[in-house]
Amino acid sequence: MKNQTLLAIDTSSSCLQLGLLIGDKTNFLVEENVRGHAEIIFDKIALLFNNNAITYDNLTCIAVITGPGSFTGLRSGIAAARAIGVAKNISVIGVPSLLALSLNIKSNRPFSILMDARRNEFYSQDFIAPAKPSSEAKIIAHEN
Repeated sequence: MKNQTLLAIDTSSSCLQLGLLIGDKTNFLVEENVRGHAEIIFDKIALLFNNNAITYDNLTCIAVITGPGSFTGLRSGIAAARAIGVAKNISVIGVPSLLALSLNIKSNRPFSILMDARRNEFYSQDFIAPAKPSSEAKIIAHEN
């Protein structure tokens, strides 16, 4: 991984979240309560690159959240990742939202991830361990 530079893009919620993995060094940029990811994503990527003294030419891979999440936000992130990947001829890897969240769990006991889907609903998925789903992602209604 020493020569790898990965850009991660998450536009699945109202936050724009960008991350860089440069070798073993990480750096993040998070913009809260964004409306219109598409209008700011490339400016924020440029800011993150500038803060880390890199350019698009340094990228070796892109990871992008593929959902579930905000449909419009997801489209913006996936389109940006795909455009950069095609322009620079590098791999773009899709990462499901709930699987990404499962990576934060430090236990090997089964667990479930719930994510707000708005309108009194949640996205849900069961895991036997981090990144090891035991069910498909589904949407469930919030019971009052």
